[in-house]
Amino acid sequence: MVQFHTIKRQIRASGMRGAFVAFTISCAALAPFAAAQSSEPSPPATAIAPSAAELDLSNPDAAVKSFIAALNRADLSTATQCVQGGANGGRSILTARFEQGHPRFAISGVNIAIEGEKATATIAELNVSVTASPKATGAEDKMKDEQLSLQREGGSWKIVSAKGKEFGRGARPQILEGIATMLTLNDTELSGVAEKADQSRCTNNLKQLALATQLYADKHEGRLDFTAETASQALLPLLEGNNKLFTGVEGKSRFVFNGRLSNASLQKIKDPAATVLFYEAISSDATAAIKKEGSGTPGTVPPESGMLYFGYGGRANVAFADGHVQLVDQAEAAKLRWER
Repeated sequence: MVQFHTIKRQIRASGMRGAFVAFTISCAALAPFAAAQSSEPSPPATAIAPSAAELDLSNPDAAVKSFIAALNRADLSTATQCVQGGANGGRSILTARFEQGHPRFAISGVNIAIEGEKATATIAELNVSVTASPKATGAEDKMKDEQLSLQREGGSWKIVSAKGKEFGRGARPQILEGIATMLTLNDTELSGVAEKADQSRCTNNLKQLALATQLYADKHEGRLDFTAETASQALLPLLEGNNKLFTGVEGKSRFVFNGRLSNASLQKIKDPAATVLFYEAISSDATAAIKKEGSGTPGTVPPESGMLYFGYGGRANVAFADGHVQLVDQAEAAKLRWER
């Protein structure tokens, strides 16, 4: 039996961040992959009209502060000028993310180490807050020892992106580095990164839902005594009230509990590694799926009715009763086990 506190720690450790914060982290990690996948080479840096806002790249400290100040104003033109290889290409997608929730950054304890034409800025504490908007709920996060690499170009110091960078085991991408990376990618590259960032976030959400379901079963004698309709209400206390974990790609998908497992004993499911626990459904179909499964009436298997969201290169996210999450294509989806 999985212990209550073990799962609680895992859920907390997974980092319930705002959508924008999660997106920037994913972009930093996936930027090398996106660049490698691009069928066309990145265009040279585009000339950008000077901003009326103050821009100081005379030293690493000033460059970092100019970059952060520009982001806080949502002035992506000036922010791009702070980044080595910055171009206009990826700003349309990044602008859309800012519209979903404008992030603001506060830093303290900046230490600069200069070695020749290169420098490293270590930020002792980075506070990120995402302003609530009609499309986003507020979110806050705090990071320690964020780092930015800089390089001198002529008389200017510019931030180096994570494009082409490899992350070793245990290393984590940086928030500001992720944003800098987005400002160097063209639209083709960035759209691919955005899709993979959504996939990564949705996979993480499904893992949290699976963990919470295991915890719920442990507290209720192994039984899942809720339906597809009441799953969110039952699991929310174990997810620290984070209802956004049931949302997939905004406006496109959401996560639905497999109602055929309602009142089942989690430990007695015949083949848990092959049995669907939660699945990512197309938003327009999710309500119908929840009502159908919530009513207890046997219905059409979701893949056959086109309810699964095959939004990741023709694949869909599915969480299984043993807790693992997997991407499946349409052929694999047709073979999924839905009954207990």
